[in-house]
Amino acid sequence: EWLCGIPGRTVAAIQLALVTGDLSDERALMGLAQTGFGGHTLVASQLGNVIMSSVPASRTNEAGGLQGTAQNLGASMGTALIGAILISGLGSAFVDRIQTNPAVPAELQTALITYVEETGLEVIPVSSAEQLLLDAGVPPDQATAIAADYGAAELEGLANALGAVALFALLGLGFTRRLPGSSGPVAAEGAEDEPAARTDLGPAAA
Repeated sequence: EWLCGIPGRTVAAIQLALVTGDLSDERALMGLAQTGFGGHTLVASQLGNVIMSSVPASRTNEAGGLQGTAQNLGASMGTALIGAILISGLGSAFVDRIQTNPAVPAELQTALITYVEETGLEVIPVSSAEQLLLDAGVPPDQATAIAADYGAAELEGLANALGAVALFALLGLGFTRRLPGSSGPVAAEGAEDEPAARTDLGPAAA
């Protein structure tokens, strides 16, 4: 079951990366549900059982510690990497759209591009972005056009991030070959920890 969840999560990430409309449509919702189900229900819940059943009983503490360390390290690094891809994709896509939007004056284009280069962009709802522009004194028609560019750029950045998730998931399939396919001889391994019986029964010392 845990192995079936990895390809399912990969397919879901690819499906989400190909969404070109609104994230509230059925494809996006199904992709999000499949990602959570495949990643947590089928993979994370079974991985510990697979690892613990393949090591001797005397080494389960070590195996559990290594598994927890690897999962936490991978989650931290993955969040940082995918987040960086999302933010960089959002900023570059927004700048490209602003530069080619005839509804935005040249002076405002320059100001927005300078702001993105110096400060960066946050992931916020499109309605909140439009309200921030209105509060800054941008005319309503221009604020609506800029907010639309922001929404499209936000979707493109998310697609880039999810595409990276799918790529790393595909690369991770190769490492699953090193996972044990069956439980090891736990009882037999436990016997190795006992000292060997003395077989040299030579003459006793005087």
